[in-house]
Amino acid sequence: MTLGSTLQRLRKERGWTQGKLAAYSGVSQSHLSKIERGEYDNVSTRIVAQLAAALEVSTDYLCEEAGWLNGRRHPKELALAEHDLIETVRLVTSPGVRHKVLEQLTWIAESVVKAEKAEQLEQLNNVRIAAERRASYQEDQ
Repeated sequence: MTLGSTLQRLRKERGWTQGKLAAYSGVSQSHLSKIERGEYDNVSTRIVAQLAAALEVSTDYLCEEAGWLNGRRHPKELALAEHDLIETVRLVTSPGVRHKVLEQLTWIAESVVKAEKAEQLEQLNNVRIAAERRASYQEDQ
């Protein structure tokens, strides 16, 4: 499935026209039409987030449905990767170097958490904006 076919399916499930989804999301109808027809291969994360918020689904859901997350690791694979990483750190014999490696891994983990929090805040903001657009659109009708 593609992003375009996913958007079209979700839009039609809600009984929305492209114009209504465009109004709710802030994405132009012509741009949305091109996405649905598959004319855009590289849709920005901002637009995906706006569309997800308007459709009241997560960006992960849209990306998964579009087939973009097929390579994402599953919990079992993550556990194996974590085990391999721990074993690799244990191979470092110098306590000073091991400490430095662990500091760097901690910094990387903290950076990932910060990035995920920023992404969550952006998604919440997109949901708020979509709700405001929906309310405004409904008032105009």
